[in-house]
Order: sequence, then C-alpha cells, then structure tokens
Amino acid sequence: MQLLLLPVCAIIVLTSLFPPEEVCNQYRTRPEHNDSLLMEKHKLEIKRDWVMESELLSDEQVDSAFKENNASITDARLVYSPDSTFKVFCFQITGCGAHCSESWDAWIHYNLKEEEMVSKAGFNTVDDIFKLENNRYLLIESWSNREVYVYPCMTARMLSFFSNAAAPPYIEYSEVTVVSFCDTRMNAATDFHSMSFNREKLILDFHYGISFTDDWDDNTRKYTVDADTLYSGQYRYDSGRFVMQKMDHYVFDRNLPIKDTLQK
Repeated sequence: MQLLLLPVCAIIVLTSLFPPEEVCNQYRTRPEHNDSLLMEKHKLEIKRDWVMESELLSDEQVDSAFKENNASITDARLVYSPDSTFKVFCFQITGCGAHCSESWDAWIHYNLKEEEMVSKAGFNTVDDIFKLENNRYLLIESWSNREVYVYPCMTARMLSFFSNAAAPPYIEYSEVTVVSFCDTRMNAATDFHSMSFNREKLILDFHYGISFTDDWDDNTRKYTVDADTLYSGQYRYDSGRFVMQKMDHYVFDRNLPIKDTLQK
C-alpha cells in the first residue's frame, strides 16, 4: 500500500511579521497552565469558531449561542505521549439540524517542560499514542462516518517531529496516514473492527468489515447479493516507515448455507 504523506503546518516564519495566533493556528503558553484550564480554553475556541461574530460576544453569550445552534461537545479528552514530550487535546463536536453530524478538533502541546508550543491539528479522537524512534510516534484514532447510518472508523497515523521542533516560534512536524478504515457492516453479529500495536514486535494489526447488498427481490423479500467482507491486515514498523506484511479477506454470503459462507 502506498503511504500517503499529508502536509501539515511545518513552517517557520518571523514573529515580527505575523503574530503567533495568526500563523497556522499556533501559539505559545506557559507550562504552569494546568490541563483543566487548557481543556476549557480549547472548548471556548471551538464554540467561538461555531458562532457568527463571536468576537463581539462575551464567553457566556458564546456558550449560549453555541447551544442554541443545536451544537454540543460530545467528547473531550487529553492524551499524553509515553515520554511526556507532547500531549493532545481532542474533541468531538455534534451539530444537529434535520440530521446530526460529527466533526473533530484537536490541539498538540509540545515541549511540555518549558514554554509550550501549541498547534491546531487535524486529528480525530486519539485513543492511544506509542513512541517509535527518532522523534516518531504512532497515534491510533477513532471516529465515525455518518451516511444513512453511523459507521465506526479508525485511523493509524505516524507523527514525526523535526529535530528542532521545539525551537521558537512554531512546532515543526509531519504526519503520514498508515491505514484508515470504516466498518460499514449492517448485520454483523459482533464488533469486528479493531486496531492494536505491539510495542515489542512493532506490529500494527487491524480488522474491519464492509457490507454489500444489491438487487432487492420483492418475491423473496431479500437481496440477491447480501454479503459481508472481513479484512485483516498487518503492518510492521521498520526504519521510519510502516511496511505492509499481509492483507487477508473473508467473504460471508448470507444467501448461502452457513458451511459455504466462508471464502478466503
């Protein structure tokens, strides 16, 4: 599988030309700011992004307008890297109109023992962070995709900080999506989707399934084609990149007898 390099804010600019908060959504904060205060600060930033002309409103008015827009922050969490080099605040926001939909916001705080560098990031809900080598880390994220139904999704992302990442004024880093999927099965008996990383063997395992239905038959009240395909894959980390080791799939056809439904 081709590894996809996603460009992220990885730039250095002169502070005399651009205030920190106006460049790539990055800024600095003092280390004595505790996590609970930072959590509330980021929540307010999200609400101000959602509310029109929020710069004219007080914090209380912004909070009220955010709720009146049928929006809510449905998940908020903080995850530290194993070596406490950085931490990630991540938020799930739900907005409802005729239908509800989800979006995600995140912030990286880097250089935690000194003057923290803060950057807006395009992460989902970060479930875990693993340290690799040479300022590289693996993030495992969960999210969802809402179409007719809500499908659970997962992403594995490798984050690489440059050697001078903590140098003022901004964080420099790059990210690579290793694998990303949504489990779209409608008739699954059990939760099959998962993602795990073995620290000792440096192996990333993932599992998910997709459903395919076609040609509804009014006489039988069934689809002519009604099957699940289950995928199981594995990547191994080696010298700064993840290399695919295997990718298996199994097809379960619900229109066949149980003994004939498993096809590799």
